[in-house]
Amino acid sequence: MIFPEELLHAVVGYIAYSTCFIETQISELRWKYARSQLLSLSLAARQFRRLSFPFLFAHIEIRRVEDVKNLVDQCALNRTLAASIRTLDISVGLREEDVNTLLVLLSQLIRLSQLNWNSIPIDMPLLNAINRHPLTTVLMTSMNCLPSSANPSDLTKIVLKCAPIVAGSNDYRNAHFDQQLDSHLNRGMCLLRLLVGQASYLGVEFGARRLNGLREIDLTLDYHDISELSWLQGITDAHPHLWKIRFLDSHGYYFTNGRTISFVQSFLEDVRREGLEESMSLKGFAVTRTTPCSALSSRSVNDWQVTGLNLKMRTLRVLKLAHERFPQATILTLSIGRVHVDDFMEVLCRFSSLQVVNLLHASHCLHFGKKKPWTSCHKAQSRRHPVKRVGPVESEAAMIWYTSRIARRIPTIDAFYIEEYGYDEPIGSGDRWEVLGWINAHELRRTHGQLPTGTLRYSPLQKLPQYSDSEEFRYPKYYTVTYKL
Repeated sequence: MIFPEELLHAVVGYIAYSTCFIETQISELRWKYARSQLLSLSLAARQFRRLSFPFLFAHIEIRRVEDVKNLVDQCALNRTLAASIRTLDISVGLREEDVNTLLVLLSQLIRLSQLNWNSIPIDMPLLNAINRHPLTTVLMTSMNCLPSSANPSDLTKIVLKCAPIVAGSNDYRNAHFDQQLDSHLNRGMCLLRLLVGQASYLGVEFGARRLNGLREIDLTLDYHDISELSWLQGITDAHPHLWKIRFLDSHGYYFTNGRTISFVQSFLEDVRREGLEESMSLKGFAVTRTTPCSALSSRSVNDWQVTGLNLKMRTLRVLKLAHERFPQATILTLSIGRVHVDDFMEVLCRFSSLQVVNLLHASHCLHFGKKKPWTSCHKAQSRRHPVKRVGPVESEAAMIWYTSRIARRIPTIDAFYIEEYGYDEPIGSGDRWEVLGWINAHELRRTHGQLPTGTLRYSPLQKLPQYSDSEEFRYPKYYTVTYKL
């Protein structure tokens, strides 16, 4: 049977862009390109190869300086390749002559729509070339790379992923950073996420700020009360696309001595009523706007709902109470006590909208009775230490098995994030190690838990890791959240 070309193209496109929830949160995760499946499909027939080609090369990463020149040469020889590239990711330092080569490359990539630019200075000739090009977005991690200019609208294509501010600080460096941020915003730059240190210093004036394109705010809590949230109405009205606010208490300073925030007050009262204060610690939570992003009517606390929780707990009773108050939660970050994996799943199943589960140091807390059904036969190694490590190998195998069991039971879950660390045996005599990374729940179900070795990233440590709230951004004093809430 011969199918219409349009139908086959739709099938290939579905394989290429079958995005899962976590991708909408983290642009660096690109499971949607599904290259392994597309490669297999492209080998099936010439027609499928032709249809798959634009998707296979839609995203190109440049990791070496010489790759810029190599890509220019390839695009000059193959216009189909050049026309297929939609996203170009550059994370290598460029010399002046390399920037000139990049200008040539931009002229070849006629269908490029996004440029991911990681901490590389942009001079005026390159900025002018970007503005002349039909691409719509230049995603950047630092605004220090941008040139100064008198042009009031030359940064309209620039999107800054995040920017930190310290509320209530008179430090010169913070004041200079705020001035620089406002200057770039006035020239058209957009900011996706704002990181706020010392959230207790925020007042009504914070709500009056105008931050183009703002979608997320991360607030670092300290010792002082912020329960009034006087700035919420103003900041919400001014930013119709703001859809998530995270409240971070990773050091445990805030939710002690009776301090609370209205969003989680009822839950904390339930915990105290059940006598579980000593059995749990609330490390943070996230709220999401319930009304459409284009609406300007989210003017009160009631227009936001808790969708993310970061809990450290010794008993599953705490998680049951969390479900009673927040059944709509989509992201859970959990550090748990000793518990059977099936009992753990029974409680997780109650969260009908659950999409991401982050498990911290869980390989020694979850158990399956006296059985260890997983196998761990490969070696964990790093570039510096290419030797066998029993601890990380066992932890990775255990967590793949546990998450596979959970994924098959709870079909709404899209992804797991795993963090494990420990010592080689005997404790204290060997190296410390760390194992962490993402596990795609869809791949777990498709492969029945048979993921390739090295799914999680292993590295030896010189000291115990100080876990922040971020896989992606690290600021010297104040951390943000990408995967946890």
